[in-house]
Amino acid sequence: MLKHQPKQKRLSSLIELEACTQRSSDVKRLIQIAETLGDLDQLFSEALPEKLRGAFAVNTLKQGVLSVTCHSASLATRFRLEQAQILKRFNMRSRQQAKRIDIRIRPSRSANKPQQSRRSMLSNANAQLLCNEAEHTEDQKLKRALERLARNAQEH
Repeated sequence: MLKHQPKQKRLSSLIELEACTQRSSDVKRLIQIAETLGDLDQLFSEALPEKLRGAFAVNTLKQGVLSVTCHSASLATRFRLEQAQILKRFNMRSRQQAKRIDIRIRPSRSANKPQQSRRSMLSNANAQLLCNEAEHTEDQKLKRALERLARNAQEH
């Protein structure tokens, strides 16, 4: 383990963009696409009503179809209610015109997952009752199930 770690610097300060793009047309093309998507994302965000801003991300604009994502179905539904007005405002701001907006739902990875229900724990007295019942039970399957329940209760 390093005792002293260097301060983190922005990548742009470490690499000159011009130097990288002069040698590789692919990198230059990718940077242009990223910049274009960033611009489209900004324009789209400005076209959204205040209550929906920040919840959507632009993916592509191809053949007149603007593809966006959000993290929940409820946001998508709210968006669809105002989609015509949003499309109109977007087209007024953008050089590239969209005929329609395709919305996808992509849940965020950090979204809270539903909590699993916890087993109710038996008291020691109830576990003892299960053991007593198991001793007096003739059905072997039921007897094993009662014993297993009692053991689980006693382990917790």
